[in-house]
Amino acid sequence: MKDKLIKNRKKLSIIASVFVVVVSTLSYSYAKLTSMGDGKYYNTMMVGNLDVSYVDGGDGYGETLKLVSKTPISDEEGKKSAPYRFSVENSGKAPLMYTVKIKDDDAIIKADECSNRQLEKKYIKVQFDNEEPVLLSMKEENDYLFYTGALVVGDSDIHEVRVWLDKDSNTNLNNEHFHGKVVVESIQGESILANRAFTNMGASCHTYDDQTDTYLVGNCTRNYVSFADRLWRVVSKNNETNTVKLVADNKVESLSFNPTDKTSYKKGTIDNYLNSIFYDTIKEFDSFIVKNATWNIGVVAAANPTKELVEKAKLERSVGLLNAYEYDLINKKSSELAKSEINYLNNNSNWWLLTTKSGTFTYYVDTTGKLTTNTSTYQYDVRPVINIRANVKVSYTDFGDGTIEQPYKLKIDK
Repeated sequence: MKDKLIKNRKKLSIIASVFVVVVSTLSYSYAKLTSMGDGKYYNTMMVGNLDVSYVDGGDGYGETLKLVSKTPISDEEGKKSAPYRFSVENSGKAPLMYTVKIKDDDAIIKADECSNRQLEKKYIKVQFDNEEPVLLSMKEENDYLFYTGALVVGDSDIHEVRVWLDKDSNTNLNNEHFHGKVVVESIQGESILANRAFTNMGASCHTYDDQTDTYLVGNCTRNYVSFADRLWRVVSKNNETNTVKLVADNKVESLSFNPTDKTSYKKGTIDNYLNSIFYDTIKEFDSFIVKNATWNIGVVAAANPTKELVEKAKLERSVGLLNAYEYDLINKKSSELAKSEINYLNNNSNWWLLTTKSGTFTYYVDTTGKLTTNTSTYQYDVRPVINIRANVKVSYTDFGDGTIEQPYKLKIDK
């Protein structure tokens, strides 16, 4: 039964409702390494407007994925293993998007009668393209999503996948299996920024939901947006409205928070600058921006800038700054969730937050990324923050992948 299923895997299966194509089957028994796909036939399958091409054997785009060791190996060894390669081409008449996932092969698991002998995902290491390897368990919350891409008409991508047992795996396991499949799904329709930015984050970027907003945390490298002739970073999305918060990647000006020692943000030096002089530079794009956005400007005199404290005072403006709670959350969760001392907001400069502490002291971020305070008369960088409306989409004609080299470019329905 199992052998028959494996042979049938050479024919790609289509799930019509979501336009899914399985491009490879991975199989691993902890006690015995099984090599699959010994044929040498070039295969092409059209799903919607996607052509997915792969090879069973050693020709064309590369070898069928082989797990190189019966025992756990290091990332260095895993990265050197032969990859499984496949191509995805847009053969339609309009730009489109697609995702790549690695999921359990339920049919093989059922045929092998090994559902109770599956290796835990925390033991399985995956490298997709040139990303840093990650444990498969880290992808569970996002439906094992490894990539979201966009293709203009006639364009194609080639991807590589490597899978191995993590070096920290329990070597006492016996006769436990991993059966997986690489799946390509065609995304129908256009993608709004809130969805695109939070499904194509990269291996070193994670999310944290504080029950009001979902934040990007970690060393995120796929949250760049080109907008209004400036480079921005995606920070968060509101769970209710799906609006997206952007912060300027670099300063637009250096100012004192208030030159007369006053610490009130409302109608202060930076507030006036952002919503007059700076706003004039982006005014032609104001249809993209939430113009009555709420900014939490509560004073935080306690040891930690909590959500409850910053929410005690509010202000409606088109442009603002990040508050101390937001930065502190991203900084701490980057260390806890992403196991990284680096967060994407640290640009090695001193820059203001909109939260005051007490007396004449105001919060800012120093060159090391540390949250600290100083008197309001000091001059530090100003990094504007805006909220992008929920109907703003990623442009397909100037598509990007969210990297600094190819940032997202935005469009809006009229």
